[in-house]
Formats: sequence, C-alpha cells, structure tokens
Amino acid sequence: EPYRRQRQMCIRDRLTSDAPIQAVADGTVLAVYYHASIHGYTILIQHARGFVSSYSHLGTPLVVNGDAVNGGQPIAYPANPDSRASRWMQLRLWHNATPLVPYSFL
Repeated sequence: EPYRRQRQMCIRDRLTSDAPIQAVADGTVLAVYYHASIHGYTILIQHARGFVSSYSHLGTPLVVNGDAVNGGQPIAYPANPDSRASRWMQLRLWHNATPLVPYSFL
C-alpha cells in the first residue's frame, strides 16, 4: 500500500513483485543515473506541457538518455530485495520546475 499524505510531495510505494516500474505518461528520458546514497537508479522523464517525472530507488534500468517512452511502458526493474534500497520506489512530479503532489495528477 502506498504511503499517502495530502501534502506529500512524492509517492513512496513498497513493491511486492518483480513487475517493472512503468512510465506515468508519454515522454523523453532526460537522465538515467545510479545514486550511491540511495543504492539505486533514478530516471527522469520529460513530458508534454512542462511536466517532469522522477522515479528513484530502482534496479536495472530498461531505458537510456534520449529514449522516447509511452505511458505504461516499463522503464526499470525494482531494486534487488537484498540491496539496501529495499523493495520500494519513489515517484516525484514537477511542472515548470515546481514540485507537485503526485496524487493530484495520477
């Protein structure tokens, strides 16, 4: 069950399967990088009308910088359950560089 709060600026979801993480909407991959302090990958996707989504605490990425993605397309596998990243991911959204409450849009 996702951790939910009205003013929470991200969605944190504990993952219970090996199903890949999916893009929330069509867009272009801006960045894919490993972040050592969170022990996982982060993927940034640019969407239409100034929206950007960020997915963190991921395992193996399935996309690279510059890839076009469709909403619902797998972009990464969950982190290895044996890693310090655990089995959860974090989603953040921005519109024109302003952070958004994701539940308002999903």
